[in-house]
Amino acid sequence: MVEFKINNMLRRVLLLNLCTLALMTACSELEIPVYQEKDSSLYFSSQVQEYSLKGNSEPEVELSVPLIMTGPVCDYDRPVSIEVVDTTINTATVGLDVTIEEAVVRSGQSKGFVKLKVKNLSAEESSKRLMLRIALNEFFQRPYASNTSSEIVWTAEYARPSIETVWKSWFYFFSPSYSKAYHKLLVDYFGPDLEKSSYESKAIKDTTLIYKAQTWWYSASRDFYQFVKEHDQANPEEPYMHSSDYEKYSRYTLPVGQGEKPETPPTVLSTLLVH
Repeated sequence: MVEFKINNMLRRVLLLNLCTLALMTACSELEIPVYQEKDSSLYFSSQVQEYSLKGNSEPEVELSVPLIMTGPVCDYDRPVSIEVVDTTINTATVGLDVTIEEAVVRSGQSKGFVKLKVKNLSAEESSKRLMLRIALNEFFQRPYASNTSSEIVWTAEYARPSIETVWKSWFYFFSPSYSKAYHKLLVDYFGPDLEKSSYESKAIKDTTLIYKAQTWWYSASRDFYQFVKEHDQANPEEPYMHSSDYEKYSRYTLPVGQGEKPETPPTVLSTLLVH
């Protein structure tokens, strides 16, 4: 009987210890790390970002290069330190061809931007490029693991729309693909205003954009598809083709260079959406 009581007591003590250990482990697993302002870091959305100046007659053009932030949103502006990387790929000179006007994460925002003012390209220049790097400062003391440098290119040729809401509209209503040849077709058919057009309501308030209702985009999608189809039927040996820079994107947020790229560019018609 005494032995039974001792064994029973030992079992209770052991069970109590196991319960205590389980509770301590559970509490440990439920601990959620809280990111503080000092943990914030920044990175570029892509290692190469291209901006088209085609059709722009102004002596200077303003470019906005997006920055993505990890860490908490703050109720004050946080300046970003940007430096030029000394590399042979640079063909633009700061102070002569380009000026870094501002780099900041605004109050209440989870993204930032680098504002550049570039001189328009001369007839003899096809493009300029400059490698930028995010440097650490008192507001962003933690380096990100990748994409802290980016090659910024401004070109006299076509480039995928750098205005996100414009590219998003093309992506959803025309095609999730892009190439310079396809871009030229769109502009030839709809006119250069398409490069400033969007279905999103934000385009109503933004004076630099043109708002077009979704009904217009649906109709435009069908019209453009029919235009390309009729051309290809009339010219079976010379259908409209994508150029060699062709990429297909699984989502509109993917930067240039991260889309699917086949060995041979497809026909434009095969990549168009029909609404």
